[in-house]
Parts: sequence; C-alpha cells; structure tokens
Amino acid sequence: MGRTAIGATWAIDRESYLAYALQRFGVKSPVYRGVFSVWLLGSVFGAVFISLLAGLLGGMGIFDPLALALGLGLGSGSMMLGGVAALSILYPGQAPEIMALAALSNLVTNLVGFYAGAFLSLPMSLRLYKFWSRLFRRDDEGKRLDRNGNPVAAKLRRPQDRSKVDVSAVLQDPEVRTKPSTWIIAFGASIAAGVVLNALGTKSTSINDVIGVVILGLLTALAFVLAKYVPAVPSSVWVLALATLATAPILPFSGLIVSFTHNLDPLYVGLGSIALLGMNVGRDINALKTLNWRTVIVATITFSASFIAAAALAQFVIHI
Repeated sequence: MGRTAIGATWAIDRESYLAYALQRFGVKSPVYRGVFSVWLLGSVFGAVFISLLAGLLGGMGIFDPLALALGLGLGSGSMMLGGVAALSILYPGQAPEIMALAALSNLVTNLVGFYAGAFLSLPMSLRLYKFWSRLFRRDDEGKRLDRNGNPVAAKLRRPQDRSKVDVSAVLQDPEVRTKPSTWIIAFGASIAAGVVLNALGTKSTSINDVIGVVILGLLTALAFVLAKYVPAVPSSVWVLALATLATAPILPFSGLIVSFTHNLDPLYVGLGSIALLGMNVGRDINALKTLNWRTVIVATITFSASFIAAAALAQFVIHI
C-alpha cells in the first residue's frame, strides 16, 4: 500500500480529517488517497458495519451498554446513529442514555480528537511508517527493496498499462494564485449555495439562517487569512478553533451566534462543498483506481480497533 497506509490508518471517517489531509498533502498524495478511501468506505458502509459490531458486542454482554455508547463517538454522525439504533434495540430501557452519551462522545471527539489527530497521531504515523518501511525494506509505493535500497524486480502477472498516470509521483497540488475578486466570488457563491441548500433540505428559511451562513463564511475567511500568516497551521484547524471559541459561553456574544446558527443543518450547508470535492476526485480518477482490497481490510480494522479500544477505556472508567 505504501504511503496510502498512513492515511488509511490515521483517518476515522471524519470530514475534518479529510479537509486537513487535502490541505496538507494535496489531492494527488498517497496519504490523502488513504484518508479519502476510509472516508468513502465509512460514508457508504460505516453505519451498517458499526451497527453490526455494536449489536454483536452488546449481545455478548462483555461491555456495559453505556461504555459502548461512549465508544460510538469516534466516527461520523451516521456511524454513531447506526450503533445507537442497534444498542437501543438490545437495551430499550437505556435508549435515552445511550443516545445522550453517544452524542456527547461525538461532540468531544470532534473537538479534542481532531487536534490530537492532527498534532499527535499523524506525526506518530509518519514516524512509524518510516520505521516499518525501513524494517521491511519497502519504498513509498509499497514495493520491495533489496539490501542496497534498490527496487527488487518483480514478475508481472499482466502487462503494465503505460497510459496510466503515476499519481504517486506528484505529492502536492500546484500552487494557484488567485485575485481578491476571485476569493470574493468564491465565498459569495458558497454562502448563497449554503443558504439555498439549507432551505431546500430543512424546508424552512428565515433571516436568522441567512445571517448564520454568513457568519460561517466570515469565520472561514478569517481562517484562511490566519493560515496565510501562520502556514504551519492549516485553515481547517483554524476554522474549527474559531468556531469553538465563537460559541464558547465565556464570550458575551456567543449566545447571539448560537441563536443564528442553531437551526442550520451542517450536511445541507456543506453539501455544495462535498459536491465540489466529488468533482475534484473525479478529475483524478486514476488515483482512485490504485485503491485495492487491502484498503478495505485496513479500514475495517481501523474502525473496529478504535471502537473497541474506546469502549474498553469507557468500561474501565465507568467501573472505577
């Protein structure tokens, strides 16, 4: 798998991880392809897989159902809801508590977990990859090396297609310089799309929703400005920090911001951005063709290990 394994083992099906990997490594990077593959698999099959795993563990009686609920906060919202549904069927009397703890866990891991993933687990994954690649004599594409560090000639089962693009050769997207007018048009179109899609999805609209989307756009613009002056911290990290700070109870205007944004559905507001991401991935379809069955196995192990480890830790804390 090469460097794709870094992203596949680091990501836990969260859009924030996807945005961070896209900004730091670029869409053509093997690391980003690993993150994207786990996000794609988690979005399509994650809810079903976690619901089956949560139901299996809940039926075996090894873990407290509340511990399993706390473990459900690691993945996306759909994965959390799938696990909550399975546990609620097994333990109907504790369904409200299961839903409350799972939602609380999802909220906490969405804030704290992102920073831990960006500044702790990702650097550790990069270092561990270098260690294991040297130990098993593999290059960045996962090909075997001899003792001198030269690629080992392998027998090809099928002829190579010379028309394919070597997506691993390009690690960063080319730098694109844009004018201020381009930024204004892009943000204006994004804000307008967010307002329209939220209105269509929720079947309701108000002036507060429009103001709320504008506030989100301003926070995003501020995050890009901060990222320009502090390049070591991507805008995806800045925007999460700014949004958390803006709605913190310690600020006098946080209640006003919450009143403007609490009726917004994040999925509908960001649906246009997700569509653009899909179009961007479609442009680099050769990158997706390099994914194989190993990625599915790695994603399954990542989901299972993360959920079980979190549930085990919660079980220990609950019964102290």
